[in-house]
Amino acid sequence: MNKTKKEDQIEINIPTGGSILTPIAILIGFAMIAGAILFAGDKITKEISAQGKTTQDTEVTQQVQDKIEITEKMIDSLFDQEVVKFGNKNAKLTFVEVSDPSCPYCHVGGGYNPELASSISGGAFTYKTEGGSYIPPMQEIEKLVEDGKASFVYLYSNGHGRGEVAAQALYCAYDNDKFFEVNAKLMSNEGYKMINDTNSGGNTMKPEVMAEFLKDTIDYQTMYDCLNSGEYKTRLAKDQALADSLGAKGTPAYIVNTQLFSGAQDYSKMSSLVDSILK
Repeated sequence: MNKTKKEDQIEINIPTGGSILTPIAILIGFAMIAGAILFAGDKITKEISAQGKTTQDTEVTQQVQDKIEITEKMIDSLFDQEVVKFGNKNAKLTFVEVSDPSCPYCHVGGGYNPELASSISGGAFTYKTEGGSYIPPMQEIEKLVEDGKASFVYLYSNGHGRGEVAAQALYCAYDNDKFFEVNAKLMSNEGYKMINDTNSGGNTMKPEVMAEFLKDTIDYQTMYDCLNSGEYKTRLAKDQALADSLGAKGTPAYIVNTQLFSGAQDYSKMSSLVDSILK
């Protein structure tokens, strides 16, 4: 360590009597050296202690920042954003779905792909309607939204990398009052194969291919023009940022008012909370 401050520099002059040092001078010299060592040691100890405290404070701050607590204000603010939304911020019950049309477990939770649901995880996700016990949450959420009992927000999140074109199709469908119809088509087994198998190039699917696939749910030309214009591409990153801000780090994720349910949760895990909110 280079000491540049004068007060940190201790000059020791030991009196000499010719070539012989007096005992008193030697004692004074040793005392001054010892004092300097103690001073320097105390200074270093304080510096290390201060650095340790700074490191501790930084770690604690980081832990607080990493922990996201969803608030009503955060959910309400979604209704002021350019997102897929039904109902309004004043509803007693609000659902948020974070999804990716190319994600297999999003299809499971969507409720329109019993073939895929029963084929994964040893049949653990076989729908109740197909003889299993799993209740897909989106089926129940849609009913509550259609009955006017709940508000709903959809956010895209890039979970598997091939759902961008399909997500843009959902934005277009929403703007043309066809969201749930198009969503059901995309989240079917046929839709899953089209998005993941046919779309082998990732997100390079041509607008005409998607428009043709969806033509029985939304006008072909309307969908083609939407996708060909590229007007919805910027919405993808915005949705992703909103999903991240809510602590939804994977797909699917469902938020019931302010409670996050990660993964393809069975609706029965949410139903008691939903019932208590609607009372």
